Amino acid sequence: MQGNGRISMPAEAGLGRCLGEFVLTGFGLAGQNTSMRQRFHTIIKPEPNGWFVGWVEEIPGTITQARTLAQCRENLRDALQLMLETHRDEARMPLDATCIQESLDIEVPDPSGTTPNGLAQWSQPPAEPHTVG
Repeated sequence: MQGNGRISMPAEAGLGRCLGEFVLTGFGLAGQNTSMRQRFHTIIKPEPNGWFVGWVEEIPGTITQARTLAQCRENLRDALQLMLETHRDEARMPLDATCIQESLDIEVPDPSGTTPNGLAQWSQPPAEPHTVG
């Protein structure tokens, strides 16, 4: 990025042409946004039958179940990855050279302490299931 706030790409990079602060993308750019780290919040509910049901708060439809807490966490990670990849692929289907592709950062408060119903929350998952008595 140059000091004037414009984005500048070498022409030989094949990354599109510069237009003010935006880059008009070329279609099907390989390697773009190959990796980024995001945080999501999960809820895992132990069921009376001994199974665990888990879902991701931010992504509707990302839900799973498993016989163990560890397996439920692993299943949630896999389900979330699949949902994000699928939504991203679908969103990029109409991409062409006129599209402006950007990243968007927002501040979202991270819940801490307890929920309104008094349930404890953890930023790291507990080692064992926690029951609220």
